[in-house]
Amino acid sequence: MYFAYKSNERNVALLRRHYAEGKHAGSGRGLLVAVLVGLVAVFVLTGWAGYELVRWLWHYFQ
Repeated sequence: MYFAYKSNERNVALLRRHYAEGKHAGSGRGLLVAVLVGLVAVFVLTGWAGYELVRWLWHYFQ
């Protein structure tokens, strides 16, 4: 497991240098909005599919 610890140390050092040099300028807000829009779309499509299934079953068994 030493290789994982060593890799993590290198990544943390790289991240700290990145922040210290001022290269990080984003806030991640765009990514969060995209994820939220995607989740809302999945929920809406799932709800619509459920509604259509219930509607189809209702007509099928009448």
